Amino acid sequence: MIQKSSDSARRAPLVSARSVSASYETTQILKDISFDLHESEVLAILGPNGCGKSTLLKVLLGILAKDHGQVTYFGDQKWRPRTAKQVGYVPQRLTQGAGISATALEVVESGLAGPGLWGQRGRRTRALAALEQVGMAEHYHRPVTKLSGGQHQRVLIARALVREPKLLVMDEPLAGIDSASAHQLAQILEKQKAAGTGIILVLHDLGCLESIIDQLLILEAGQVVEYGPLADFADRKQQITAHAHALCGETEASHLPGGHL
Repeated sequence: MIQKSSDSARRAPLVSARSVSASYETTQILKDISFDLHESEVLAILGPNGCGKSTLLKVLLGILAKDHGQVTYFGDQKWRPRTAKQVGYVPQRLTQGAGISATALEVVESGLAGPGLWGQRGRRTRALAALEQVGMAEHYHRPVTKLSGGQHQRVLIARALVREPKLLVMDEPLAGIDSASAHQLAQILEKQKAAGTGIILVLHDLGCLESIIDQLLILEAGQVVEYGPLADFADRKQQITAHAHALCGETEASHLPGGHL
């Protein structure tokens, strides 16, 4: 059942999923997924490896067709070019051609690629402004291969923000970055949330992002086992953390400061 606060119930969601199922060939991966995301809300999607988190992102981003159910974006039930223009995506890693190293500025400018985005004036100005937002303007000329993990992450965030998206989707943003970079990430996302952006995070642990998260959705074997306001999980954090790490074959939680789920 979808749980809504009285404030959320009065607002139309940026993204709404209802009974979504999806498969790879003949193997069903997602089963009956439902959730809502509103402006200025952050939804964290947690679960063990192989539970369907990445598949859910592919469905939400229009990369993988769903078998059943409905996903509504900004009031439109279909993924369209105008939908993509309003969505910023931050992957775990940047795919690069062999022997080719793009600069930070070039990577961010690539965020303006796609239908309805090519040919826009002021691309360089917008890209530099996005780098400034994440504290990377002074590194605009550097090859991304020469950046640290945290700096690389911020360039990818800038590439997403250059579209001025209503929805920001991030896949494992805490992976491969140190504690200082993680806290910088939290500050960047807090500003985006305050500006009205809806944010979906696929995470293994909440870590230092806990303070900005509003909703939690836990997947297991392609199904939602827990969903609701983060505050509702306050008295069960240790239990849920232990369960999640046991499913992943781990014995310790993330070492990033902050709460873990």
